[in-house]
Order: sequence, then structure tokens, then C-alpha cells
Amino acid sequence: MSGETVINLDEANNVITLNPTSQLPTKLTVDKFPTLRAQLLTLLRGLDLLKFLNGTHPAPAADAPTADRRRWYRQDHLLLHSILASMSPSVAPYVSATTTSRQSWMILERMFANQSRQRVINLKEKLGKEFQGNHPIFIYIPAQYNR
Repeated sequence: MSGETVINLDEANNVITLNPTSQLPTKLTVDKFPTLRAQLLTLLRGLDLLKFLNGTHPAPAADAPTADRRRWYRQDHLLLHSILASMSPSVAPYVSATTTSRQSWMILERMFANQSRQRVINLKEKLGKEFQGNHPIFIYIPAQYNR
């Protein structure tokens, strides 16, 4: 059963539970953020839960019906659990004190997005200096695809 994707919908409360072990198999480390990000965002788009991370579905106001507030907090904490469960022990302390899935996601985005962009810039710089024969690599590679 561990390889099976499990999604349960609590019909009475419309809360979706996730199984991070099977649905988010990549553990978040410094160098795997782009992979985990793609997995998580794709999963949450498919389940219509991305709104919790992107801020378009904030917590209900204090005067909202108790059932609505309870449902929102239950769903958000299940998402927060999935995010925390998908982290390596070296990353978890950075978001362990957060109380919502959005808070934890914003911290991770800030921490790792800049590192990912910097890696792309460094790679482009290295490739710009590499040669295959007498051609720069950025000219050589596209030429191979056009054969």
C-alpha cells in the first residue's frame, strides 16, 4: 500500500487528506527545491488546493461561521503537514514554527528560489565558456537538434 496514492475526501467537511510519502516522494533539500516545488504545485492544482499556498483563500474572518473556520484550519494544517513531511531534517527547522501552509511555503520560496536562479545563471555562464570543437556550446547544442 505504500506506493499507492491515497486521497481521501471527508464528505461531511470537504477536507482532502494527502499522503506525502507517496504523493511527494522527493525530500526537500537545498538542491531539490525545483523538483519538490513542481511536484507539490502540480498536486495542489489538481486537487484545487493551491489557493491555500498562493494566498487567494485566506483564513476566514473571526466572525465567520465556526464550521467554515474549522474546515479551513483543518485543510490548511493537512497541507502544512504534507509540506513538513516532505522535508529533509536539515530543512525542517526553518519552517517548523510556522502555523499555516502559506507561511511555510513563503519561507521556502524565499530561501530556495534565489539559490535556484543563481544556479541557472552560473550554469549559463559556464556553458557560455565551454566549446565543442571551435564552436561555443550555446551554438553547438542547438545545431545538434537541427540535424
